Amino acid sequence: MRVLLVEDEALVALDLAEMVEELGHTVVGMCNSADSALTFLERSDVDFAVLDYNLRQSTSAAIADRLTALRVPFAFLTGYRPSGLPERFRNGTILAKPVSFEAVKGLFAPAAKSDP
Repeated sequence: MRVLLVEDEALVALDLAEMVEELGHTVVGMCNSADSALTFLERSDVDFAVLDYNLRQSTSAAIADRLTALRVPFAFLTGYRPSGLPERFRNGTILAKPVSFEAVKGLFAPAAKSDP
């Protein structure tokens, strides 16, 4: 799978990228802001995205809305409770920081089962 990571903490992003790649997927983009992620999505195709909800000066809500419109599955990564997310996102996939390898592995298990 081609995976987009949106995370404003460099060390968290690098750790997450390592986990994703260890699982056999390709990190096609690492963005640290909503603007850079939205620009990336204009010119690149992705199969899945992991979004830190709270970015330095904004949130990833606009990215999630764009991914939804593109029918690209995604998960939020956050240090906050799900109740801190807008209601429209609370039933989605949410990973708590700090994220474990097993949690990341679980993100891709449903996708792997649906691959032909």
